[in-house]
Amino acid sequence: MHDAVEQYLDEVLAYASLARGDERRVREELRDHLEELATTARENNATQEEVCTMLQNEFGKPEAIGNAIARAKGRFRTYLKKQKRRLPITLAVVFILVLLLELTVIRVFRAATDAVAPNIPLGSRMLVYKLASAFRPGDVVAFRSAEGKTRLGVVQTVDDGDGSLKVMRNGEPEQIVGRGKVIGRVVANTR
Repeated sequence: MHDAVEQYLDEVLAYASLARGDERRVREELRDHLEELATTARENNATQEEVCTMLQNEFGKPEAIGNAIARAKGRFRTYLKKQKRRLPITLAVVFILVLLLELTVIRVFRAATDAVAPNIPLGSRMLVYKLASAFRPGDVVAFRSAEGKTRLGVVQTVDDGDGSLKVMRNGEPEQIVGRGKVIGRVVANTR
């Protein structure tokens, strides 16, 4: 049978909704005081229900005590303490999701040159949608050059036969980019 003091403490701390460490400390402090009150009732052969009623009459209703403790500890502080345990897991999940997105759907690049200015000026960051399958003239695309570097270009024409793109870069002749070299279409940039 659950002790009356423990039952009362469970109710109080359910209303207080504290972080684990705070709950343990508050439980220990309250238990000492409540045991003193309950000892008197037990000496008079009181039942568990009578001890619970006496604790509520002498000490207060569990809801009122729990809410007072929550206010004293600070609800926001308690929330932060509870989140502290979840933070590493949340960060790991976010990291994995971002990594999966970057590997499969969208990738962030930085414009290292003015090759497609004024569409994307030097130093801009951009999102490249890797799943793009249809391109049209005027689209800005990211592609791998013959040297293996990531480049940007503006689509001039699309070859319907093999899907290759004719792209233009400032100060360079037009290039033919095979479909396998295209990384994706730029969908947003910072400037």
